[in-house]
Amino acid sequence: FVEALAGAFGGLAGAVAFYPLDTIKTRIQAAVDVEGQRRKTWTEVFNDLVENEGPWALFAGVGAKGAHSMASSFLYFLAFSSLRRRVEAHSG
Repeated sequence: FVEALAGAFGGLAGAVAFYPLDTIKTRIQAAVDVEGQRRKTWTEVFNDLVENEGPWALFAGVGAKGAHSMASSFLYFLAFSSLRRRVEAHSG
């Protein structure tokens, strides 16, 4: 159970830490290509986002992603640690 809790909080930390990069990547992918114009760079998208929508816009939607990451990581590590204990018990 401890491994599952640690995995859940690790999943949450990873989701929160990398969510701003995911937000910027999504904005770049969703941008409409205008013929003759180049796409914005990561830093340009970051600066525009922070300037126009504020720094918290980088984390818009992180709650749902964090909850998903926590739940999936908890279940993964719970199953993994349970199976590992069973295998170790049977193999002696």
